[in-house]
Amino acid sequence: MLFHTIILVLCVQHSYSCTSTQEGSDVIAICNRETLKSIPADVLDLTTDIQFASNRLTNLSYGGMLSRFFNLKVLNVSHNYLSDQSFSPDVFTKIRTLITLDLQRNRIRRVTPPLIRNSQIRTLKLDGNQINHVPADFLVNLVKLHELTLSSCNIHTISGHAFRSLGTHLKKLDLSNNLLVTLSLDLREDLFSDYLLEIRLYDNFWNCDCQLKWLRKEIATTPASWFFKGYSLLPLCEDPYPVKHRSWFEVSADKFGCPPQLFHPPPSVQPTLAYRAFEIGEDVTLTCLVNTYTLPHMVQWLKDDVSTDYKARLATTQQYNGSLLNTTLTIKNIRYEDYGHYKCIVNTTFGYVCSTLNKQN
Repeated sequence: MLFHTIILVLCVQHSYSCTSTQEGSDVIAICNRETLKSIPADVLDLTTDIQFASNRLTNLSYGGMLSRFFNLKVLNVSHNYLSDQSFSPDVFTKIRTLITLDLQRNRIRRVTPPLIRNSQIRTLKLDGNQINHVPADFLVNLVKLHELTLSSCNIHTISGHAFRSLGTHLKKLDLSNNLLVTLSLDLREDLFSDYLLEIRLYDNFWNCDCQLKWLRKEIATTPASWFFKGYSLLPLCEDPYPVKHRSWFEVSADKFGCPPQLFHPPPSVQPTLAYRAFEIGEDVTLTCLVNTYTLPHMVQWLKDDVSTDYKARLATTQQYNGSLLNTTLTIKNIRYEDYGHYKCIVNTTFGYVCSTLNKQN
């Protein structure tokens, strides 16, 4: 007798969905860690809080998936794949109830003003993005903003009046764990109002000289408990040498000076290789020569204004010869995507200088 065995294979397609809860009048949709690329259609239109962290969201379009949430107050899209090209300033305009926007740890690199158009937002979190520079008026439309966090963003410069229009309501500003050396006096009027309760400045590379004295004075006239909570959160001086690694509480404002011996000709930089064509597969070395009488805090190479640190085929070197710094960027086995606009930035106690090099096909 011949027996035939039939094996049935059941294919079950997993359907991702969000969990909804209600707290009073608030409807909360929790969609965290679901590898989602968009907000599911079964999320209720009357949802007031969407938790969409750690997914695969790459785009937020005007009039798109967010337009149906007429009562949305909180939007958490942290730990996704959003870049500065993923949304336009108008994408949040129609959500007139939005109060909190969490964009932490995405792929935002440029914050071209205006970054967002929504006059109702009270809290904006941008921590953990790779924002090298904060331009003037980048949040000019957020006139009711109470809290702005820019921690761990690799920021090395902030333009004067970067926070213009925020002083009226801004209560908390977090600039901790960046690459800041100094802050412009132009920021004083925009930041230090009667509303500001906390500003976090620790874990930077502060040059405690006369250029930063204004900020030390402002802190001296503000209750310390608003600024620092424990010794580990105190801003420290990186330079000059006599106050190196000392906290700002240990260095009074009158010690933030520029002694005559520190005045030298300002640093200058020039490329040894400028515009030139290269062939695919070549190795090339770009060089910046910097005349500086003080050691730089940081040397950084950018391609099209984006850091090159993460590229495996790129290597950098630094050599000192007296007041001359020779810094190089070597690109091995050039590919088509390597063509672009290269820039070296040298941060010194006098500010930063840069030189631009272009590699064209």
